Amino acid sequence: MNNIAHLICSKNFSGIEQHVHELTSALINNSDYRLHIFADKNLESHFQNHRFQVFPNKFRLNLFALFKLQKLIKDHEIQILHCHGSKSILLGRWVSWITRVELIATVHANKRRPVATNGFRKTIIVNELLKKTYPAAEVIGNWVNPKLEILNSSRDGNFIAVGRLEKIKRFDLLINAWKGIDEKLEIIGDGLEKNNLLTIIKDNNLADQITIRSEVNSQELGNIYRRAKALIITSSREGGPRVALEAAAFNLPVFGTNVGIMGELFPQEVLADPDNEEEIISLIRSFVPLAKNIDVSAIKERIFESYTLESSAKRVSKIYDSVLSNSL
Repeated sequence: MNNIAHLICSKNFSGIEQHVHELTSALINNSDYRLHIFADKNLESHFQNHRFQVFPNKFRLNLFALFKLQKLIKDHEIQILHCHGSKSILLGRWVSWITRVELIATVHANKRRPVATNGFRKTIIVNELLKKTYPAAEVIGNWVNPKLEILNSSRDGNFIAVGRLEKIKRFDLLINAWKGIDEKLEIIGDGLEKNNLLTIIKDNNLADQITIRSEVNSQELGNIYRRAKALIITSSREGGPRVALEAAAFNLPVFGTNVGIMGELFPQEVLADPDNEEEIISLIRSFVPLAKNIDVSAIKERIFESYTLESSAKRVSKIYDSVLSNSL
């Protein structure tokens, strides 16, 4: 039995954590692997059916964290440490100096200061844009949430934007772009920027047109997709965004910034330079009136062919097998 651990260095169950949960759930029935999760106690309730080991997220890359991780690797006889996100990758690289373990990295987003994966046996990236930084990496994209019940949207609901309410998502830009648009917009998510965004909505007299909805589960999100007119992306950087895959799977138009996988899936006509705010605002105002008639059936078909949890899990499994066989 081969012991493989996934290292997460965060306290919130969001994009990376959901990715790890779904991937390991798909791999958990593989009789060749014994999978472990090393993560903060705050995440334990989300991994109830996994071998969860507490790795506190209260130290900032110090020696205590390093030796705690070394002990977990030794106690559970870990052969592969699969590191997710910049902080985990950096810790993995450091711990490899004091223990024998094979390292795999998954880079989930392009950072302003990318972390190096030198010394890792394999680097996985989630979109083609990351090839510029990690040219030798293997692209294994995100997938549609397997819990969603997919049906074509009726497109008689609101325009939507979905994601954590944080600065990188730039929902403030979306709110400002909505001035003069006679349509309803629903921003779905929670986070530190919520009060700030509510203030911007109020100050611009947009409370009748824009609402923020938090604490939405998978079933409720599916119901929202089944009625929405379109999904709008305004992020400055993204690994996915997975919500774009999900929306298109519901036959929803998607338009916004050219980040992550957006350029791989959607035509350039519906994408804007993420560094050009005027272009983003112009794009939003141009495509809102056209959304109801945009055909995304070909994109939807491609998503169900290439962006599934099953296909991604098989490719990750092949990487594990290759690393394990070469380490014997």
